Amino acid sequence: MACQGRLNIGPSRSPGRRQDSRAGAPSGWKVPTHGRLEETKDSDIVIFGSRIGVEDVLKDRAFLDALHLDEKRQLIGSMCGGAILLTENGLLKGRKATTYPTYFEKLATYEGVTPVHEGFVSSGNVATAGGCLSAQLLCAWIMAKAVSRELADSVIAAILPVGEGCKAFAGWGDPAAAKAAAGGCAGVERSTRDSMTLRV
Repeated sequence: MACQGRLNIGPSRSPGRRQDSRAGAPSGWKVPTHGRLEETKDSDIVIFGSRIGVEDVLKDRAFLDALHLDEKRQLIGSMCGGAILLTENGLLKGRKATTYPTYFEKLATYEGVTPVHEGFVSSGNVATAGGCLSAQLLCAWIMAKAVSRELADSVIAAILPVGEGCKAFAGWGDPAAAKAAAGGCAGVERSTRDSMTLRV
């Protein structure tokens, strides 16, 4: 199955702005953005990142109102503090969720949300990841849900440390080759595989 699509990096604020918007990191690094937040309604996958200032975003009604999310037809995930935005959109009510340690106290204030100290938690088409190295778990979940578990296993095996299950990934752009490469993932140590359990 071929995987086609586009990557949109949306502005962190000012939903109506396009090319002149830039998303920033605490380090000062800026990423040019394109697309409007309103375009989330046409996205297959929506991921909320994290940065200092999540509390300020929560006060920005224009930002929150511009998001159009539907877990029935979209994969929706978050990294670290992004879980707070999922909660604001009602996506974590009745679910377990994780976040960065800074935001656990805030996450616990939302009714119906159960904060858990785990690297990755998913339920249906919604997932949360906590801690930078959990990004690989969120990415694997996306690949498994959007393409195939074989592809996810192959890619994860390709980024493991050498000597701890690393396998060359032969499937760049070729799902058939990815599936064949996934056959070699059986050599990944069980402890490593168990730590990357994906509830897909």
